[in-house]
Amino acid sequence: MIRHYFQVAFRNLCRNPLYATINITGLALGMSCVLLVVLFVRTELSFDNFHSNSSRLYRITTTITDKEGIVKTVGSTGQVQGPAFREVIPEVQEFTRFWNVGGFNIIGNQKAFILQGLFADSSFLTMLDFPALYGNAGTALKQPASIVLTESTARKYFGRTDVLGEVLKIEEQGFQPLTVTAVLKDIPPNSSIRFDALLPFRFVETFFKDGFWFNQYLSTFILLQPGADPANVAKKFNAVFAGKSKEQLEDPRQTEGFPVQLKMGLQPISDMHLGTESVSNDSAVLLGSSHTANNMLIGIAAFILLMATINFVNLAIAQSLKRTREIGIRKINGGSRRQLVSQFMLEAGVLCLTAFLLSIAVSFLLLPTFNILTNRQIRFDLLNETSTLIVLAGVVVTSTILTGLYPAWIVSRVNAVAVLYNRQKLSSRGWVGKSLVIFQFTLAIGLIIASLVYNRQMNFMLNKDLGYTPQGLIQVSLPPQRDPDKLVNMFRNELVSEPSVLSVSGSNSWGTGNPVRFGDREIATVKLRTDEQFIPVMGIQLTAGRNFSSSMGADSLQSIIVNETFVKQAGWQHAIGQQVKTTDWEGELNRTVIGVIKDYHYSSMREKIGPQVLVMKHYGNLVVKTQPGQSVRALGRLEKLYKSKLPDSPFQFSFLDEEIRNQYQQEKLWQRIIGYATLLAIVISCLGLFGLSLFAARLRIREIGIRKVLGATEMNIVGILSFDFLKPVGLALLMTMPLSWLLMNKWLENFAYRITISWWIYFSAALISLAIALFTIGYQAIRAALANPVDSLRSE
Repeated sequence: MIRHYFQVAFRNLCRNPLYATINITGLALGMSCVLLVVLFVRTELSFDNFHSNSSRLYRITTTITDKEGIVKTVGSTGQVQGPAFREVIPEVQEFTRFWNVGGFNIIGNQKAFILQGLFADSSFLTMLDFPALYGNAGTALKQPASIVLTESTARKYFGRTDVLGEVLKIEEQGFQPLTVTAVLKDIPPNSSIRFDALLPFRFVETFFKDGFWFNQYLSTFILLQPGADPANVAKKFNAVFAGKSKEQLEDPRQTEGFPVQLKMGLQPISDMHLGTESVSNDSAVLLGSSHTANNMLIGIAAFILLMATINFVNLAIAQSLKRTREIGIRKINGGSRRQLVSQFMLEAGVLCLTAFLLSIAVSFLLLPTFNILTNRQIRFDLLNETSTLIVLAGVVVTSTILTGLYPAWIVSRVNAVAVLYNRQKLSSRGWVGKSLVIFQFTLAIGLIIASLVYNRQMNFMLNKDLGYTPQGLIQVSLPPQRDPDKLVNMFRNELVSEPSVLSVSGSNSWGTGNPVRFGDREIATVKLRTDEQFIPVMGIQLTAGRNFSSSMGADSLQSIIVNETFVKQAGWQHAIGQQVKTTDWEGELNRTVIGVIKDYHYSSMREKIGPQVLVMKHYGNLVVKTQPGQSVRALGRLEKLYKSKLPDSPFQFSFLDEEIRNQYQQEKLWQRIIGYATLLAIVISCLGLFGLSLFAARLRIREIGIRKVLGATEMNIVGILSFDFLKPVGLALLMTMPLSWLLMNKWLENFAYRITISWWIYFSAALISLAIALFTIGYQAIRAALANPVDSLRSE
């Protein structure tokens, strides 16, 4: 019997190649989306689980409550927490600290590179699983003048990996020699902790030993004893913190400018990658993803597969109209309802399995593009992923049930005798099919609106006036531990005769957070270190007072320039001449406000422009303004000059306008994802509408014939059939618009500077949807209208 079912199924597919092709294509596209998303989610969930003790590894977090009552949790601490907790809390088996202070300029074997390095405790390589190819991981970081390389970094310098004992030099108060004590395997792609090299934490302690309990600038991980309760350990942390920090807390000179309340917590290492919504990652750890992002991708893939399944159902019902006589004959010859259902379910299963096999091939071909899109290194290794195979098998079985059960139930209900005498037809209203099309177009129109809003917001952010001119600005990293004034002046003097260069300045990128005090008030600010050329080079408008001047020696330590937002928050009527105090690693300095600049966007449009201050000296970057259209020539001249003057330092540059665009990488990612999802949804919706129009045209063939005999024109017929299908599209529009308005406005709340959703977005979405529907319906409507009415009536 099963063999007979297969023969019938194969024969029906061969007789109707268009039906089979549309169904297999739609399902294959939907299953490909699901397969790629399953692989993506599997990769996301695997982050940091390769550590053998991952169930006992935790990161210490700090929950900060500031003076405004704003609460934020960060994944960082100071130097003192790890050793103190290990000393007095028995549940803490071991701890390790690591600190990313930025790129290291390391030279060796006549090569210089800026490496992403971490200062780490010697326990780093025993607590965490970063296996050593060469050297002893347990002792590699015990000597202050040692360095541990990854295999890729070792090849960069020496062209090989067996480099134990080789000497590199780090630029730190001159060049300090470091001996290679271990070479590690390259960091797995599913590791949140990434680095090119490790340096001993003892190296840091030789010049910076910090006992302050309120700092948060490095990562501290602990390994709990087996069976320890993390919640109970966190309570003990806070008790120790309260006792140890009491003396510092009572000294206002030490805590001035720091948060009013801190609370220690623990985050499992396995939650670190997807837990960024609750805990902000520090600079030593990659910016992760979130459960929300995963759920959104799963939702998009599930909806696309559901839309493909709906297509299958619509087309299966349309196709069953040709088989009513076959079904009637089977019933008269003793075929049971169960056998008919089994036949249709088997045919659906064959199509679903074929679509699944095709989706594997499609996914394999699309995986490199998908990896670029998501910035991941996803492997296609289904045979070694039991859980993934179980999920995919569930997708195939579920798809078979969804696509086969309803059409099988419909056709198995027909009365055999009535069908053979043309006294029974399947429902001509097709309300189920139309309901499914409404659902499809609701999703498709929602994605169209989301895509239009997303694109408009991205264009707004990329084209909004920033308050300065980033075009033609080249930013070059200056080597650390050098005199920045001398370097900037040297480049300025050398480039003065270069026609492609307009001017040269220095700055410390986008600034650092520092409080500024005046009277009994304190304002949190972003402090930018720069020189007198910065304001004209950037094209920032000075609205009051004057710029810095190198001829006025006091400006470097006693002057400050503030932005308009700072003035508003300070409540000053006249800012020039106001006295403020700044505090950072220079100590406390009294400064006079000498100028006010117009607000400009120093961060992304997600954040509101906050108080900003400019001070002179101690910058780390060179900023070069080029002639319009001369950036490439200026860059070549700049690189040549840099390498001739600083041969022991790698040349690192960026175009400022590109750097600004890179701030929106996450938004660009979702813009592409929503764009592709919208395209797929439109294609699949069209297939569904095509199936329903085919269904209706065949059901109404007698009605169309009678109308034509009574004088209806082809245009009348096309209009009648088209209007019947525009109704579900219109209902989908009415359902989608209020919901999409709420959802997209909720998304836009993430941006301090945002668009308003205009009426034309909904009008465009409606126009696109109706045009697509008319185009899809038109083929079947015109075909039915042009049919010979005599043939139509004879067939009835």
